[in-house]
Amino acid sequence: MGNRRPLRQAFFKAHPRCCFCGGDEEAVQEDHIPARSLFRQREWPVGYVFPACGGCNRESALDELAMGWLVRITISDPDPQGEREMARALVQLHAKRPDWVAGMKELSRVETRRHMRERGLSLESFKGYDVGVVTMPPELLAVPERYGQKLGKALYYLHTERIVPRSGEVRVSVYPNADFMAKAFPRDSFGILTSRPVISRSGKALEEQFCYRYATVTEGGGAGFLVQFGESLAMVLLVVEDAAAYAERRAARAG
Repeated sequence: MGNRRPLRQAFFKAHPRCCFCGGDEEAVQEDHIPARSLFRQREWPVGYVFPACGGCNRESALDELAMGWLVRITISDPDPQGEREMARALVQLHAKRPDWVAGMKELSRVETRRHMRERGLSLESFKGYDVGVVTMPPELLAVPERYGQKLGKALYYLHTERIVPRSGEVRVSVYPNADFMAKAFPRDSFGILTSRPVISRSGKALEEQFCYRYATVTEGGGAGFLVQFGESLAMVLLVVEDAAAYAERRAARAG
C-alpha cells in the first residue's frame, strides 16, 4: 500500500487529462476499461487503466453493472463458477434497475426459431449449442452502444496516445451472439484490422473473455476496432478525431 501513492502520482503525471471528455478535465481517477466486473473472478487485463475525471468515471457505473451481466450471456452452458457470477451480476443489476430485469423475456423454442429466421439466421448455424433467446427492454439494449463509446475512446487513447477531441466521435455497431457467431457474419470484411494485442494478467490469457483487432490511420486521425466479449456480444468501433471532415470525405467518395 505504501507504494501506491507514488504510482498514482506517476500515472497522472504521464496522463494528466481525462481521455473521455475530450481532455477538457483534469484526470483525477484511474478508470478500468473494460471494467473489472466484466471478467471472471475480477481478473482484468494488465494495461487497461485510463485517466478519467470524476464525472466520466461515475457516469458509466450503471452501464458497467449491466455489462457485467450481459457479457456472461453465453451460447454454451456456463460452468459452476460462471453460473454463480452470472447470478450475482443479475442480482446486482436488479438492485439498481429492477425495471430492466423485469422487462426481459425468454423466448420459447418456436419464438426463438422465428426470431432467428427474421434475422436471416438458422439454428443449424449453432449445432451443438442449446440456443435460447432472451429479449430485453430498449433501455438495456442501449447499454452496449453507450459502453462502446467509452471503450472506443479508451482503446484509441491506448494505441495512439491521443485523446478523441470534442470534434470527434465514436460510432458503435453492436452484434449479439446470435449474429456474430453465425456463419454469415462477415469476418472477412474486417481483414484490414491486422493488429491484435495480447490480453492477459500474470501470464494468464484472457482472450476468451475479451479480445479485439484494430488498425489506426494517421491522416485525419482515426481507428477501427472489432471487439468481442466471449460468446456474448461483439462491437465494431469506428473512431474519428474530426467527425465533420470524416463526413465530408464519405460524401465526396459517394458522389
